[in-house]
Amino acid sequence: MLGYLLLIISVVEFFIGLYLIFRYEKSQATTYYGLFAISVAIYVAANGFGFTRASDNEFIFEQLAWFGGLLSAPFILGFSYSFPSPKKYPTELFPWVIWPVVLFGAGIFTSNIFLEKTYIYSFAEGYTAPIGVFFWFAIAVFAMYWIWAIRNLLYTRLHTSGFYRNFLTIVLIGLFSSLLISAIFDIYIPLVSVTRYGYIGALFSSIWLFTTAYLMVRK
Repeated sequence: MLGYLLLIISVVEFFIGLYLIFRYEKSQATTYYGLFAISVAIYVAANGFGFTRASDNEFIFEQLAWFGGLLSAPFILGFSYSFPSPKKYPTELFPWVIWPVVLFGAGIFTSNIFLEKTYIYSFAEGYTAPIGVFFWFAIAVFAMYWIWAIRNLLYTRLHTSGFYRNFLTIVLIGLFSSLLISAIFDIYIPLVSVTRYGYIGALFSSIWLFTTAYLMVRK
C-alpha cells in the first residue's frame, strides 16, 4: 500500500512540474521550480517502486532515488536566482545547473564511483547506502548547492515584502525541515544500519512541495 501511495504522489508531483514549466505564467522561476518538482517526483517514485517490489533488480531504484535527490539541488539553485525576478541570465545559470546533472547522472547509472552496486533485499525489508569512492564528493556538492540556494533565498527574503516575503518564509522553513529529515532518514541511518524508513523523507518533502506549489499557483 505504501509503495502505491508514493507512486500516486510522484505522478501528481510530475504533473505539477510540467504545469509550472509549460502552462502556468511561464518564467525562469516557474521553469526551475517545475524542474525541481520533477526531480522530487523521481526521488519519490524510486521509493514507491522499491516498496512495490516492481523489479528483482532493486539497485536501479536506489540509483533513481539518489539521482532524483541530487538533481533537486541545481534546480533549487536556479530557482533561488530567478524568484521573484531573474538575477542572472539563463546562459549564466545553465553551466551551474547542467554539469551536476551530467556528472552525477553518468556516474550513478554507469559506474560504481558514487554508489557501489550491492544486493538490496527490498526497500520494505530494509536497505543500506552502498558507498562508492566519490560518494562523499557527491554529498559535498549537494550540500554546497543547497547552502548556496538558501543563502540566495534568505537575501531575497530580506529585500522583498508582502506575498513574496511570506512565500519565501514558507519555502525556507520547508527547505530546512526537508534537508534535516532527509539527511537523517536518507543518508545517516542507511549509512550506519539497515533501514525501512527511507520513505519518511519522500513523504515529508512531498507535503512541503505540494504546499509551496499550491501557493505559487494561487498567487
